Amino acid sequence: MNDTKDKPKAVNKNNPKTKSKPLTNKDLERFVSEQVISKLGGKPPSFHSIRSKNVFNDKWRVDVFCYVETATENAIYLDKRINYSFFVKADGSGKILNSDPNISIENKV
Repeated sequence: MNDTKDKPKAVNKNNPKTKSKPLTNKDLERFVSEQVISKLGGKPPSFHSIRSKNVFNDKWRVDVFCYVETATENAIYLDKRINYSFFVKADGSGKILNSDPNISIENKV
């Protein structure tokens, strides 16, 4: 059984019949981010962006940014802030093994 959520794919675009090239850090960042969004049940309300960084030894800091309304004396404007932040442990292929705090929509910063 081939489950595409289990591993990110890195395909050599020049010749797809050759061996896959090694996963880049960008591939792993994208894969970790996709898993976090999936575990949150999709993009949260007012979603802006997500940032995943391998801090050390496959331990990742993942921040989810959302828009918030900020009011001043003269105007109301949209700003962004971190609404969710997780420190996750992943295996060498980027699959999330555990997280602190648990990845959940209820664990808002």
